[in-house]
This record gives sequence, structure tokens and C-alpha cells, in this order.
Amino acid sequence: MRGLKNRSVLVTGGASGIGKATAVRFLEEGSRVVVLDRDQAAMDRFATEQPGVTGFVNADVADP
Repeated sequence: MRGLKNRSVLVTGGASGIGKATAVRFLEEGSRVVVLDRDQAAMDRFATEQPGVTGFVNADVADP
């Protein structure tokens, strides 16, 4: 990936699996990353593993 340094990125489902891997890759490229996920415990673990994440949002994007 190129041209992602200093870009802002929102990764939904970003606390685990493919979303987490995507968020980590964006961080490696120098992006500012905000992770959105409904699993607060997974986001807390991710926050300790990757302190460079700009922010975490606890939410669910599914239909109510």
C-alpha cells in the first residue's frame, strides 16, 4: 500500500480477525486508525497490543 501515511482510517470490526489485521497494516503504513467494534473486551486487548491506535469506538453497524 502506498500513500497512506498520515491518512485517517476507520476500520469496522477492527478488534479481531481480518479487521484487526487490516488495522495493523494501516498502522504499519503510518495511518491514523480508529477501530470500531461491538466487542469491548477485544478492543481493550487490542489497545494494549497496539498503543498507536488513535481511538476505539464501541458500536454495532448492524440493523437494529
